[in-house]
Amino acid sequence: MPTNKEIVRAAYDSFASGDVPAVLALMDPNIEWTEAEGWPLYDGTFVGPQAIVDGVFLRLGEIGDNFSVNLDQLVADGDTVVALETYTWNRKDSGGPAEV
Repeated sequence: MPTNKEIVRAAYDSFASGDVPAVLALMDPNIEWTEAEGWPLYDGTFVGPQAIVDGVFLRLGEIGDNFSVNLDQLVADGDTVVALETYTWNRKDSGGPAEV
């Protein structure tokens, strides 16, 4: 059985390769995904894979193109896994680069 850290890494690997169905398959039906306050379009918590698709993934195109999620580090302690990452994209309004 894979560890939680291995499951999270597999999700990032699948996302990086564009395999969104594989990412969703790894999610618990009651997953809670929280976007930080100040994110360019939205913030708040989305519950369930479909809410994440509708409220996060499908809305990314509203702010830019060529999104990339760069996993910098995974830290695990028991059942808790924290991902430190950088998002990059090209801004829709100017075409210039953005990074958070």
